[in-house]
Amino acid sequence: MTASGPAPTPLLVATREQLAEALGIRLRTLNFWLYATSIDERYKSFELKRSGDRPPRIIEAPIKPIKDVQRRLLPLVSGYFRAHPAVHGYVDGRSIVTNARVHWMGQSRL
Repeated sequence: MTASGPAPTPLLVATREQLAEALGIRLRTLNFWLYATSIDERYKSFELKRSGDRPPRIIEAPIKPIKDVQRRLLPLVSGYFRAHPAVHGYVDGRSIVTNARVHWMGQSRL
């Protein structure tokens, strides 16, 4: 995602057929993952243990086919929004390091 540069060409998608075509997948496949599969089946939950007495972190991760659809969708829509300055995850040029730096610098002022 860039803060400058020309505006993206509008992605005109009015139907599921057009969306499937823009994503490069069959309409039947898109319909299956969006409508025939329940939300509970689209994601898997697991826990990440934390150090000390902290409770585990619950992760709700999309299953591979849903993640593939999301990855195909991202470049089609990313030019239409800007991430909030506080957001660091999945933003070009930002990372857990830039996020930690903000918190670390905030601590040094106390």
